[in-house]
Amino acid sequence: MQNIEHRVQDTTQEGGYSLVEALIAITVMLVAIVAPLYIAYQGVRLAAHARDQVAAVFLAQDGLEYMRSRMESNVFNGLDLVTGSELQNCLGTIDRCQYDTFSGALINDCNAASCTEPLYQETATGVYRQDPSGGGVSVTNLKREMYLNEIVTDEEYEIVVEVFYGQAPNRTSVVLKELFLEWRTEF
Repeated sequence: MQNIEHRVQDTTQEGGYSLVEALIAITVMLVAIVAPLYIAYQGVRLAAHARDQVAAVFLAQDGLEYMRSRMESNVFNGLDLVTGSELQNCLGTIDRCQYDTFSGALINDCNAASCTEPLYQETATGVYRQDPSGGGVSVTNLKREMYLNEIVTDEEYEIVVEVFYGQAPNRTSVVLKELFLEWRTEF
């Protein structure tokens, strides 16, 4: 009988882990590995969002300055602010325009639903362009639309530039507005 008891004692004292202990150890290891990776992923995602948001603000300001420059150019050339120029195609909340502020070309005369042309970024210089011709550009997730609201007929206009950024369905936009007054005095 002593032999039997001794054998039982030997089997219970063998080294090793139970299945429950192994599962707990694996779970702890997974949490220790996955949690920092998820935090790093979120940091990269938020940094990319912040980068796009900053670029959108600068591109919206660039669009505002471009539209203002076109209107001032019309004034200096003795034209109406908008009427009779290509800016007339951007008049109203439905009609939108997409200008390449780098080259000054009207790229797309569209409405709010059909302005789909994205902005491109030159790979060598980092300059954003509406026009991909010339090569050396990569597509961005940014899209810029510009339009004019007539406040007072032929005297006061609201310039509106909206830059969209991000991926669908979480697409966001930055909107900048500025009033432009007819400042010429007639004698």
